[in-house]
Amino acid sequence: KEFSYNTILLEKAYKNKKLKNKVIFIKNFLINHHSQHIETIKIILNLKCLKNFNKNENIFSKVKPKAFKFIPISMNKDLYQLGTNDTSFSYDNEKPMFKKFMKKFFIDSKLISIGEWLSFIFEGGYRKEEVWSSKGWKWKCANKIESPLNWKLTNERLAISTPYGFKKPKYSNPVMHISYYE
Repeated sequence: KEFSYNTILLEKAYKNKKLKNKVIFIKNFLINHHSQHIETIKIILNLKCLKNFNKNENIFSKVKPKAFKFIPISMNKDLYQLGTNDTSFSYDNEKPMFKKFMKKFFIDSKLISIGEWLSFIFEGGYRKEEVWSSKGWKWKCANKIESPLNWKLTNERLAISTPYGFKKPKYSNPVMHISYYE
């Protein structure tokens, strides 16, 4: 009953030209707020799945590493606009819009796949200090990190934890749920 009443109030406010932008802001805020709760629930379910890991389940697939090929996009040194001044919806940490000078850098034209990340692991990437930032290496060592959090590697077989249970990986899919340092 309250839901219907609130919907009627929002519809009336939306038709009012003075209130329309405020209604749009509230709607977008509520959608984003709800999405944050769903994301938190999924993180908790994923962590629960990891905690209840059973290596005897039929959730693994044979590892299929794939060599990484860097296909760069050049980002020229320039003054880049970051953040937003959007009034319809944005989080406070996205505001205000500002400009930042960035030196020239290269970034890959595609996302790194699960198969490519496996190559990184098998080539000793988690044992090579030179491929990590100094803070990243300290974090990796302190936390005994050997692969992404939601990966289970056993006898050259891989399973990936999700909020919906362990899944056999699709090796062409992009890597997800890696840490800042990874």
